[in-house]
Amino acid sequence: MKNKSTITKTKISGLVLLSFMVIYSLQGIYKNIDHPNDWRFYCVALSFIFFSTFLAVAIFKNSKSQ
Repeated sequence: MKNKSTITKTKISGLVLLSFMVIYSLQGIYKNIDHPNDWRFYCVALSFIFFSTFLAVAIFKNSKSQ
């Protein structure tokens, strides 16, 4: 079984990674806002939805377990 501090560090690292991906997706949306019907815009918008949903679930799950 893993040490409790290792599990906590892993959860925090995952939250940081998800937060980075949400910010990166927002930057991609801002960069591609000039062409909203382009496939790149749709891909970035879907990735923003995907990563922000994962971030919300991870934060909610993390707060419930503590």
